[in-house]
Amino acid sequence: MTKKATILDEIEKVMDLAGMSASRFGYLCVGDPAFVNKLRGGRVMRDSTAKKVALFMDNITRGDVI
Repeated sequence: MTKKATILDEIEKVMDLAGMSASRFGYLCVGDPAFVNKLRGGRVMRDSTAKKVALFMDNITRGDVI
């Protein structure tokens, strides 16, 4: 499994856990409602964006964001 697939898989799990749509996740995380769909389509994240996404997902799993 590639790094991109792993991150996308984690995003999908967190969205499912939070009951959050892809567009809401993208909007809250990086200000782009199409972000997750772009990842699904093959977009590659910058390292700085990946860090932002990881922090956002940590906050969701702790219950700090929704």
